[in-house]
Amino acid sequence: MIRQAGLQDVEQLVVLFCSGAKGIRLPPETCVPENRQRLHDLMRAWCEQERVWALSEADHISGMVVVERFKKGRVISGIEYVVVAESCRGQHRVGPALVRHVQTLPDVTDLRVTALNPHSRKLLENCGFWLDPKPNRMWT
Repeated sequence: MIRQAGLQDVEQLVVLFCSGAKGIRLPPETCVPENRQRLHDLMRAWCEQERVWALSEADHISGMVVVERFKKGRVISGIEYVVVAESCRGQHRVGPALVRHVQTLPDVTDLRVTALNPHSRKLLENCGFWLDPKPNRMWT
């Protein structure tokens, strides 16, 4: 089930986010223990701003997507991160489900996203994105 992530999900989302740190090219210091509270506060803010959706299965979160809102409004203009739990990677179901969910939301304009690795590029192409002339930038 894909749902809007809430404050009750923050800790699970932080753990999931850090599990994908290398694939989404987070700076190395992002997930170190001394920065954990800062990341926790950022995730809390994203949840409060309704920027995070989670794919939940049973009692755990299998994936998350963080969207970008145009000028901090309601309009969704981009996808910042798609992170899939390690146990679900390579199954070609969680990431596509999250991206397609965002594509169907009522407040979506032309989505832009950056493909940071070959896996994300293939995922985005399969969801109807096309490559922009700028390196790794993609649009729907």
